[in-house]
Amino acid sequence: MKQDEADLTGTASTLMTYRAIATDAYLVQAFSDPLDAAFGLGRRLRELADRWEDVSEEVLRILDRVEQFAAGFVGQANYSSEVRTILKFSESESKHPVAKIRAAMKANQKPVSRRKCLFCR
Repeated sequence: MKQDEADLTGTASTLMTYRAIATDAYLVQAFSDPLDAAFGLGRRLRELADRWEDVSEEVLRILDRVEQFAAGFVGQANYSSEVRTILKFSESESKHPVAKIRAAMKANQKPVSRRKCLFCR
């Protein structure tokens, strides 16, 4: 197999993997903290889109799904106390109470960092 074909096969395989990981069902079932997982996945996808210019549109489509999941996850909360619970949840107790908001901002998760987080004051 030629190097270009191997690179293309690897790229296609990576895209298929990220498509599968970026599904709502996988994020909810595979991670005890799906919101944190979505933020981490969003950061990785953004970096990948910058590095892989040839397929950046597809990577950005996957990223959009992840961002919509994160926004929808927070959007399911009906009360500000529920939003606070979602945003403060952490596997380790050492995390700062607003670590999720910082993670959303760092990952450029605009729908989450703007939406309903205003209630968290």
